[in-house]
Amino acid sequence: MFLRRLIWLSILPLMLLSLWLAVDTLRARHQQDLRQAAMQAGNFATDLDQFLASRIGALQMLASSPLLEDRARWPELYQEAQAFHASFGSHVILADVGRPMQMLLNTRTPLGTPLPPLPVPTGKAAAPAAVASGKPEVGDLFIGPVSKTPLCSIAVPVLRKKRPEYVLLTLLDTTLLQQRIDRRRLPEGWSIAVKDSGGREIARRNAVRHQETDPADRVVVRSELSPWTVVLEIPAAAYRAPLVRFALLLALGLLLTTVAGVLGGSLAASRLGRAVRGLVQPTPVPGPEIAEIAEARTLLEQSAAARRESEERQEIFIKHAPAALAMFDRHMRYLHVSLRWIRDYGLEGREIIGRSHYDIFPEIPPEWREFHRRGLAGEVVRADADRFVRADGSVQWVRWEIRPWRQADGTIGGIVLFSEDITGLKKAQEEIESLNTDLERRVELRTAELKAANQELDAFAYAVSHDLRAPLRAMIGFSEALREDCAAQLSEEGLDHLQEIQTAGYRMGELVDGLLVLSRSLRSTLECRSVDVTALAQRLMKDLERQEPGRKVQWQIDDGLEVNGDPRMVEMLLTNLLSNAWKYSASTETGRIRVCAELRDGRTFIAVADNGAGFDMRHAERLFKPFQRLHRQDEFPGIGIGLATVQRIVNRHGGTIAADGEPGNGATFRFWLP
Repeated sequence: MFLRRLIWLSILPLMLLSLWLAVDTLRARHQQDLRQAAMQAGNFATDLDQFLASRIGALQMLASSPLLEDRARWPELYQEAQAFHASFGSHVILADVGRPMQMLLNTRTPLGTPLPPLPVPTGKAAAPAAVASGKPEVGDLFIGPVSKTPLCSIAVPVLRKKRPEYVLLTLLDTTLLQQRIDRRRLPEGWSIAVKDSGGREIARRNAVRHQETDPADRVVVRSELSPWTVVLEIPAAAYRAPLVRFALLLALGLLLTTVAGVLGGSLAASRLGRAVRGLVQPTPVPGPEIAEIAEARTLLEQSAAARRESEERQEIFIKHAPAALAMFDRHMRYLHVSLRWIRDYGLEGREIIGRSHYDIFPEIPPEWREFHRRGLAGEVVRADADRFVRADGSVQWVRWEIRPWRQADGTIGGIVLFSEDITGLKKAQEEIESLNTDLERRVELRTAELKAANQELDAFAYAVSHDLRAPLRAMIGFSEALREDCAAQLSEEGLDHLQEIQTAGYRMGELVDGLLVLSRSLRSTLECRSVDVTALAQRLMKDLERQEPGRKVQWQIDDGLEVNGDPRMVEMLLTNLLSNAWKYSASTETGRIRVCAELRDGRTFIAVADNGAGFDMRHAERLFKPFQRLHRQDEFPGIGIGLATVQRIVNRHGGTIAADGEPGNGATFRFWLP
């Protein structure tokens, strides 16, 4: 009984260790699959949003077209809509915002064909939602009344004075989304689907529905531009195979351990019984000597049995270790080896226990043999990436570590070699390095081309501006001389013409100065540091008030405003923005100018706002173009170079600038510098 308890006490730790290894490995595999699933679903959701964003952007360009304002030009609008269909493979519909929404134009039919009202699908309809929200909307799945095929819609409102006047739609055939989802690579048995807000499937890959008895892990990622969701499922069957495999390995290990323990225990019990019987039988040997012999024999047998059990446990543990692991003696002969080692190095079906490592791998280079000798001398040696050329000429990259193992007397009995085949990882790294090298080369080439183009442009602007000054000075000077010397001989109309010539000359001089300012803003070197925007704005405010002391303007400049940039360029930027606000608020009885901070999309923008003339957002793209103006010269004088200079300064700092306004209600300009 004592030996049986001893056997079970020896087996129990091994059983617990094996069970823990199996559970921990399955749990790690499960967590890894979930992370991979989340990454796969997130990547496809981003791809889906890019797919929708390209179509929304094209529809917004159509919605901002001036052709919509004149029905006589709708044939041109129809041609632009046909170009959308040629680019994206989807038809375009223009409808009014009434109830029901009447189709006015449809690229599926010739222009002028009588059209019915828009059908009202079940679930979320894109067109009513876009009219209600005033922004682009993506609708749910519905069956087309004409094509009888599954469709989805994208709607963009056409705004006039911030109110929707029309709505532009495009209908997406779900086969376009199915083609994109079919290109996704998924592990075996996994499935991915796109569902609308009602849970209906728009597209699916590996469309095998799991039974209620086969639950699946599910990762859900929502689209940022639509009410759709990307759902990735991992069936429980994906985990059954490793579970069964580990269960079989565990059962096999326990069976071998139990059989070895029982046989060893039975043998020890049999020998112990014979020794005991010898003790009770009368012999001529003295009693004390018999007891000493029996005790020594028993200790030897128990020690041998324990050693065999330890070796068997060690062999089972190494064999089923989830890593490439091999144990060698001092002559580099194999003692134990893991299944992973056999699989990684193509040794299936070969008997290697007891054979020399150098006989199995004669291609091992001399430097690796030196590493083995260092390990046998007691040193721990490792390498993160080593190139191993096999006998057949193939190249294998290996991460390895060598550790000595010691015998009971403390001497080194051999080494244990851990290794990991990282050939796939190394190839991926080499591809990334190659791509990065190619990208750096392209960037250097593009940078050199851009630098040369900028230098040519600067030289051209500088030469033109200087070459224009001489004839301008001559024209203005001779005009002034003509006025002074021949004023009495000229009629009033002639004097007016002469005044127009001088005015045009001065105007041309201002344009030349503007060219030079614009050129300098791109040519100077950046010296970035912290700039106190609050103090700078207050100083510029006082300068403007000194120039026009009779103006009534209410200033509001927030405290603590700072940016990181070139002080000279930031001053030029703020001077242009505040001068514009001062100029365009001159027509109001009491001007109001505010400089403050605004938090947008996680970034802190500096905003300059006024209550002046404002501008029409339909022409906002002209604001930052050189010499482009939205107001007449007699209303607000200027040359149209200030905002172009502002945009170039912001771009040189790697920042962003935006503007919004409304005619008669002022304008706001916001800039952010990183």
